[in-house]
Amino acid sequence: MDKIPEITIRILNGNYSEEEMRVFMQWYNESAKNKELFFQLKHIYESSSKDQKLGDKELMDSWQRLAEKIKSTDSIIASDSFLNNNQNLFRNSVNKCKMRKILITCVAATLILIFVGIRINTNNNTWIEVRTFLPGETKIVDLPDGSIVHLNASSTLKYPKKFNKKSRDLFLDGEAYFNVSKDSLHPFIVYSDNQEIEVLGTEFNVQAYSTEDIAVTTLISGKVKLTTSENKVDLGEEFILEPGHQAIFNKNTNCTQVIDVETKDVTSWINGEYAFKNKSLEEITIRLEKIYNVTFLINDDSLKKSSYSGKFFSHQTIDEIVNIINFKNHFNYEINNDTIIIKCKTHKQLNKTKGL
Repeated sequence: MDKIPEITIRILNGNYSEEEMRVFMQWYNESAKNKELFFQLKHIYESSSKDQKLGDKELMDSWQRLAEKIKSTDSIIASDSFLNNNQNLFRNSVNKCKMRKILITCVAATLILIFVGIRINTNNNTWIEVRTFLPGETKIVDLPDGSIVHLNASSTLKYPKKFNKKSRDLFLDGEAYFNVSKDSLHPFIVYSDNQEIEVLGTEFNVQAYSTEDIAVTTLISGKVKLTTSENKVDLGEEFILEPGHQAIFNKNTNCTQVIDVETKDVTSWINGEYAFKNKSLEEITIRLEKIYNVTFLINDDSLKKSSYSGKFFSHQTIDEIVNIINFKNHFNYEINNDTIIIKCKTHKQLNKTKGL
């Protein structure tokens, strides 16, 4: 651990061994202050011009200054540029607790992006980041190898301008459908929160938002190897998925369940169609929050667990969609700007609905 400064500098320069990466990750995950120190040092390193890259001595001096500065504070302070780049995430109507949760998640996701950018592609310093922020917004991304990615709403995809010589690596926070160009010599690897998905050439869908406890990988064609981990360092279980298989990974329990699904229902969002069958109201509203950039508040746990089936389209308004879900008139709701409040009906209202 005494060699952490030297190891970190070698990682920034792309000259490190597997053992050094293991030691670095152990240190990196020990505390928030360690993550902040690395975050700031990397910012200094990348801010220097290509022709005047900082040398090891300058980086060591910067390390020492940053370490002394961080010692004087007990909290991580996000940079102004970080806040500016993520201002669309902080909706004015979201309550303070949710805003705090979003901020913490964004900081964590950004740190993961930074680390993955170094770990999986040290031969490339140029990374491209694609985001979808607007309600219902989707994008089609053409990757350097000819692969095509459909990026769903509220998602972030980060990939190098040019893949390295060993593999094709990228990072996903959100949902995307991948149509991968076949290349047996260069595995295609998708990194998400506590997951690693490796393929040679296939079609698959990944729903892995860092704000959610569940990550879902669905294979359409070909074959993929899904590897989960508890701490982003030590690899955990491995699963080989066949077409029609869906792996559901619970980040809290580190358990993965593999089931058979109708893949057309999973990928229909590419055409603006969302189907749900016997899904809880809570599951449906969580998905709607991502697509429409809104907030749902449900005041009753039993209502959250109620099952619904139906279909809606991305061109429909949120009011229309809530009416589709509530076609049996089981609950009351009100929409205040981008916040939808769902309430249980009183016994009198329920009896009136039933015609009693």
